[in-house]
Amino acid sequence: SALRLELSSSEKRQIERRGTESLEAYNLYLQGHYYANKRTPQGLNKGIQYFKEAIQLDQEFADAYAGLTVAYRLLAVYSYVPPKEVYPKAKAAAMRALEIDRVNVKALAEQANIQFKFDLDVLGAEKALRRVIELNPDYSRAHQVYAGFLSKMGRPDEAMAEIQQAQKLDPLYLMNHTLEGDILYNARRYDAAIAKLKKTVEMEPNFFVPYIWLGLSYLKKGMVDEAIAAGQKVVKLTGGALVGVGFQGYIFARSGKKAEAQKILERLHQISRQRYVSSASIAQIYTGLGERDHAIEWLQKAYELREPNLVYIKVAPFFDDLRSDPRFLELLKKMGLEE
Repeated sequence: SALRLELSSSEKRQIERRGTESLEAYNLYLQGHYYANKRTPQGLNKGIQYFKEAIQLDQEFADAYAGLTVAYRLLAVYSYVPPKEVYPKAKAAAMRALEIDRVNVKALAEQANIQFKFDLDVLGAEKALRRVIELNPDYSRAHQVYAGFLSKMGRPDEAMAEIQQAQKLDPLYLMNHTLEGDILYNARRYDAAIAKLKKTVEMEPNFFVPYIWLGLSYLKKGMVDEAIAAGQKVVKLTGGALVGVGFQGYIFARSGKKAEAQKILERLHQISRQRYVSSASIAQIYTGLGERDHAIEWLQKAYELREPNLVYIKVAPFFDDLRSDPRFLELLKKMGLEE
């Protein structure tokens, strides 16, 4: 009784709204995260279904709406669905979570991520992420998202501090370790990236994301066979999803297997006539092939489509060949990544 906090009635209502009294809804929510964290097309769609079922049982379950935001957003991040189709759904889910609980850090972190990757509001996104961390310094995901932001803005030391804090708070979350490898790759610390990503793969060999950065790091070290093997692993673990196929095409292009890269490029162009294909992936393959004009053309298309992975272009080594091109520099300015 003596230690009890004295809360205002509004503060009590905020705290009361944060969870759910339905054990069934909570279990569905946990399953939603389990499947969404696989980041495959099947996993994300299954995760979305579980989050929706949790919401059906408790329409005031803010965290379930935040989880839905994550799953929708990742469909665009991995190029499974056109960004302009799925990001409005992600925004709506985050807004609903914040209507229920205006200080829900899960929804606020995802909203900030959307500000950065889709709205291209760089200053607003950083301000929002700092606020989330102030609200709850122990929320691992906020530190992870902020680390990714800092890396893509060319601030690797700050990014490393944030991702290491995220790992301390949630040492078993695979993306916390994968993102460290991503940060090291973007900082041109390829040996360190390889060492970190190999350890991450050991934690869960069937998680495809670390193989992307591992393959790219192998390429920079001239380890062609290892890079190709990593590309094949991404294709296999994503069930042949185009995110893996495009990555494999870039690996082939950079490793001198231009005929194989050209075949993949032609295949992607053919598929794009029927359904969505990431323009950034096509640009990446053209970059690998040394076709600068085509690469710039497809990067500009990616910008028009608001493809979230385009925020990598400021720092990613795979676009280094384009950095002297005025059109590339202009694109950075349009995205708010350069003054």
